[in-house]
Formats: sequence, structure tokens, C-alpha cells
Amino acid sequence: MFKQSDYVYSFVITLIYTVINMVLVNVVGFVLALVCSSKIKGTSFFRSAYFLPNLIGGLVLGYVWQFIFNKVFTTIFAGSLSMLTDANLALLAIFDSKYMAVCRIYNAYLSYRSSDCTEGCT
Repeated sequence: MFKQSDYVYSFVITLIYTVINMVLVNVVGFVLALVCSSKIKGTSFFRSAYFLPNLIGGLVLGYVWQFIFNKVFTTIFAGSLSMLTDANLALLAIFDSKYMAVCRIYNAYLSYRSSDCTEGCT
């Protein structure tokens, strides 16, 4: 296997990619950290641009839940109003969405544990 030219070529390309990627990721990360912590003009912009991808996921998730509460639930329960139009129902919707998120986390943990365990695992 180690004498086949395709294997050696693939191994060398993977090794080169790994080394270049490790060096490049560390250098870019160091430069970004240096720019974000230095006293140059525009530091606030760099900090905002660096943190922006963390915010986008939460915004998208908010729109998804808004769609679920405004469209999906009103379609399933025909003739009902959106849960977000009444203050009491909105509080219930918030608790419901948090409960679903916690259940997904527990489910992921339990499925990980069950696939990780062998016979006799407690």
C-alpha cells in the first residue's frame, strides 16, 4: 500500500495541505487578535466584523421560530391566532421553545452515550 504511487501522492498532498492550513490559520488568527486588541483607528469595526458571524445564527433561529409560531402552528390548529399575539401565550411559547432546545440537547447526549457504550455500560 505504501509503495503505490497514488497513495504516496495523496499522502503528500494531504500533509502539505495540513501544514499550510495549520500555519495559515494560526497566522491569520494572531493577526486578527492583534488588530482587534491594538489602538489603531477602526478597531471597533474589526471587533464588530469579527463577532458578526456569532450573531447571525441567533437571528436566523429567531426568524425560524417566528415562522413556526406564526405560520406552522396556526395552520396545524386551524382558526387559531398566533401564539405571539397574546402575552400569556407568548410566555408559553418561550417556555415551549426553551423546553424543546433542552430536550434536543439531552437527546443528543443520550444518543451519543448509547452509541459510545458497550455491553455492561451504566
